[in-house]
Amino acid sequence: MNNSPKTQPALTPVIFNWSKWDKSPHWVHQTYFLGEDEFGFWFGQIPGSLSHRPGSSFITETHTLMMVSHTGDWVAKFFPENRKDGLLIYVDLAHSVAWDPAKRQVTGIDMDLDVIKTRRRGTWIEDIDEFEDRKVSMQYPEDVIETVWNNSLEIEQFVNQGAHIFDGRAAEWFRYFISSHVTDESLIEG
Repeated sequence: MNNSPKTQPALTPVIFNWSKWDKSPHWVHQTYFLGEDEFGFWFGQIPGSLSHRPGSSFITETHTLMMVSHTGDWVAKFFPENRKDGLLIYVDLAHSVAWDPAKRQVTGIDMDLDVIKTRRRGTWIEDIDEFEDRKVSMQYPEDVIETVWNNSLEIEQFVNQGAHIFDGRAAEWFRYFISSHVTDESLIEG
């Protein structure tokens, strides 16, 4: 359904399950399905949501949006303008990200590279060294390496130009999500 957030159905609790290329577990996030537009599927985390991975966890302090691209090659996270650390956008470059409504789950492989935008520093590609190390140690296929790298460059350009999903549409999704009055009690136990 390609509608604006105002016409979406009731929110559905969803778990994000990330892994690494070698199938080792990575981040798990408690979220809600918000809807879909022409670029991808939108999800949200409310303040107090759990995010965890082996050896680390945190509770979200603000509403957060996540958009899974229809291509399954990346997931963009959007944060409120008033976030204390100034983080505005964080894009995880990925492989095989898939939304399964029947299982109420998103799965995907984190490919190390990230595109980040903050109020203070602007936009940049993060974890290039990690990507360079893991493409060898985890034996990423050449076509995957090329796709991930090219996507990171394209997304960095989109963010800098305010293009694609970085055109301000997240504000409308934030308004919709925050007005839905989701409470902590309705989250999936993780």
